[in-house]
Amino acid sequence: MTLLIWLLWGGLSPALAAGPEGPSPWEAQSSTGFMGAALGVPSSEATQALQAMDKPPAPAVTDVLPNAAAAKAGLKPGDVVLEFEHTPVTDPNQLVQLVSQSPPGSTVRIKVLRVQKGEFQTLVLPVILGSRPRPLEAFLDDVIGRPPPSLQVSDLKTGMPVDLEELRGKVVVLDFWASWCGPCVAAVPHLTRLQADRGKKRLAIIGISDDQGNVQRAFARRHGVGYRLAVDPDGKTQSRYHIHSFPTMLLLDRNGNVQQVFFGSPSEATLAKAIDQLLEAS
Repeated sequence: MTLLIWLLWGGLSPALAAGPEGPSPWEAQSSTGFMGAALGVPSSEATQALQAMDKPPAPAVTDVLPNAAAAKAGLKPGDVVLEFEHTPVTDPNQLVQLVSQSPPGSTVRIKVLRVQKGEFQTLVLPVILGSRPRPLEAFLDDVIGRPPPSLQVSDLKTGMPVDLEELRGKVVVLDFWASWCGPCVAAVPHLTRLQADRGKKRLAIIGISDDQGNVQRAFARRHGVGYRLAVDPDGKTQSRYHIHSFPTMLLLDRNGNVQQVFFGSPSEATLAKAIDQLLEAS
C-alpha cells in the first residue's frame, strides 16, 4: 500500500478557515510542514541492502510531487528513508508525523539508502519543507467565484507575459499539463477543436507547463496543438495555483473568476457544456 504524504491534509489553520473577507485562499499558507513524497514498501533489492547493512525495515519513496520539497531536494522513487534529523524511520506514519511537526521553511536532513544497478549508497539530503496543501473541498469552496492569482508565465510564441486582465470578456481555460502526461496528450485534440469551434474572440485556452520551450514546441508540432501554450519557468505558477496533478483545468468566466476546476481530463462533451454555459451566461 502506498501512503501519500501530500494527501494527508489535516485540519484548517485559522487563516485558511477565514471566509471570503479573510486572506486570499490562493496565498494562505498552512503552518504544517509538507514534503510531497509518496511512501510504500521497498523493492526486494533495497530490502536485501537493508538486511546487509543490518538495518530495520524502512519506508521507500514511491513517487515525488513535481516542484515540491522532496523533488527539489533530490529525493527519487526507490530511495529508502532511514533517518529524519537523526531519528531512525521505520514506518511511513512515523515520517508523516515528523514532517507535520516541522514548520514550513525549515530545513530538515533526511538520510536515505539509494540502490542503483546492484550497488547502494547512503545520502543525507537537506530538505526545505513547504506548506501542507489545503483540504481539497475547503480550497475549492473558497476559490470558486474568485479571481485566480496573476500568471507568471510567458507565451510560447512571442515570449511575452500572459496577463489574465487582458483576457477579460472571454471565457478562459487554464490547462496545467506536462509533455509526459498521457491524459494531457489525450486532451489536446479536444481542446484544439473547442478553441477552433468557439473562436479566439470568445474563448481563450492556455496550456501552461514547466516544460522548457523547445520541449513544448516539439510537443505542439507532434500533436497539432491549436491553442495558446505558455512556459512556466521553475513551476512558479503551478505552485501559486496549488497544482498537484496533471492535467488540472481551471475554467474562468468573462469577469475573470474561477467557476469550475477539473482534476484530470474531462470529456470533450463535459468541457464543451461547461464552456458554453459560461458563454451563454455572460
